[in-house]
Amino acid sequence: MVELHWNRKFRNDKAFLKNILNADDVLKLSEIIHPKIAYRFREEKFIKQNDIIKHLEHNTESWVNKIIQGDGLKVLALLLQNYEGKIDLIYIDPPFFSRKKHYYKIFVGDPKRSSKQVAYDDVWNKGLESYLQFLYERLFLMKRLLSNKGSIYVNLDHHASHYVKILLDELFGSENFRNEIIWHYPA
Repeated sequence: MVELHWNRKFRNDKAFLKNILNADDVLKLSEIIHPKIAYRFREEKFIKQNDIIKHLEHNTESWVNKIIQGDGLKVLALLLQNYEGKIDLIYIDPPFFSRKKHYYKIFVGDPKRSSKQVAYDDVWNKGLESYLQFLYERLFLMKRLLSNKGSIYVNLDHHASHYVKILLDELFGSENFRNEIIWHYPA
């Protein structure tokens, strides 16, 4: 099997997990009123990581329409404590390795006046190596969250999809690949 190698690629998953979690990290826990209205929240609070762990332990049956906002790596590590091997579907839309900053416009007052704010930064200081490390760490944890019948969907574009396919084959096994969905934009 083909495998990608880079300098910081980890091999010891126990040490990796131990280094992710920091009890003082603050994450945002939200409950959505209705799944189709994802921008309206019934409850929104910033709580420490340890409190989210307690919340997950006591509310495993009612974990519906909740969002934990924070560093995805830390959130995945938190979810492992109660949901390892229990998730049936994961969909991710990671950065595409476009090597650009992506902006959105904010209109304040006069609709003709707007300012650009950074939505997210897709610039990687160490290039492809740091991008692959970023994804590999998260995919590694997602694999542990998936149940035996679980599926993962990864939305990418032409910038790095070929590299990520190799990472997915390494982590999940090339025999588990089912299909590629191609977006078509009419001319």
